[in-house]
This record gives sequence, structure tokens and C-alpha cells, in this order.
Amino acid sequence: AARQLGADGWDVAVPRGAMEEPVPKLRRVPTTKMMKDYSQRAPIVLLAVILVNGCCCFWLPMIFFFAADNVLEKCERYDTFTWWLKTYTLIPMGVGILMQFLVAVLACSGSSSVFKLGLRLQFMTSFITIGLVIWGWIEYSNTTEENCVGDGRINPRTLAVVLLILASFSAPGLAVTAIKKGCAKDVNPVGVDADAQRVGASV
Repeated sequence: AARQLGADGWDVAVPRGAMEEPVPKLRRVPTTKMMKDYSQRAPIVLLAVILVNGCCCFWLPMIFFFAADNVLEKCERYDTFTWWLKTYTLIPMGVGILMQFLVAVLACSGSSSVFKLGLRLQFMTSFITIGLVIWGWIEYSNTTEENCVGDGRINPRTLAVVLLILASFSAPGLAVTAIKKGCAKDVNPVGVDADAQRVGASV
């Protein structure tokens, strides 16, 4: 037994087990529980993703579309450069929403292996984004200011290079995360064992 001061200042004996807090145990979250959670919250998650992208991020594709309209037709790579400007922001958003919808559908399928495959396929969003960044650098390096930039308010090449620089800094992290998610042996996250916590709390 351990000893500690009581409320009246006297040194009293306290059972050692009463002073030790239970250590929570960690274990993998069962796939069946993950599927149940995904299927239950799927409508809320999908609605939130669509609303966030639609209400908070609508301005980003709009700016890129305005920039595409300011590209001169005599630009060295007019077709591909304007196409990149119009798809650079739309494709990652669309793929992200599609992946969330796919995982929700697979969670309702009842097959754990198919559901895990859907979780691994989420790495595609990162690789598509990295591919668009590489494509953007190719377009930017093969265009010139005098042949491609019109008199509009948004300079397409300036907008492109600023966003490409920012995206290039995050590209290594996206690649590592995508590889880890796509090649992970077990996609089940680690969580606290709730049963062990309840048993420890009742001691």
C-alpha cells in the first residue's frame, strides 16, 4: 500500500491499485465496425464534402476559368494550356467526392475485402493531383508572356506559377501519404480498446 496525506493532514494508507489509473489498450478497429461507421455517416460526410467544395472553394475554379479566358489564341500551347487551367482545380475536387461516394457504397456492400480495396483506392486522388502539377509545369515552361497573356485582369501564367510552386511543396507529402495508403498491409486504424477502458474504470 502507498501512503498519502488525508484531508485532515494525517498520513493514511491507500491501496496501491486505487492510485494507479488503468492504462488504455490499443488495438486495430475491426473492419465490420469501420464499415458500419462509414455506412451510417456516409450521407452526412458526402453532403459536407459537396457543400464545403461548393460554398467555400467555388472561387478557385472560377479564377482559373477567368484566367483561361485571358489566354491569347496565338499562345504556343493554347489548347493544352487552357485545358489545364480549366481542369487543374475541378478534377481533384471531383475525384475526392467520387472516392468518398465509392467508399460509402462499398461499406454497404457487406464485403470487407472490397471495402478495404475502396480505402486503398483513395490514394488515386493524391497521384492525380501530382500528375496535374507535373502537367502544369510542362505547360508553363512551354509558354511565353508575350504570346499567351491577354489584357484581362488575371494573368494566367502568374496564377499558374504561384499555384504550381505551392503545390510542388506539398507534392512529396502527398506522394508519401498516397504510397502509404495504397500499399499499407492493414488499412484499419488503431483505436483505444473501449472494453478494456470500461473494465479498468470499474476497478
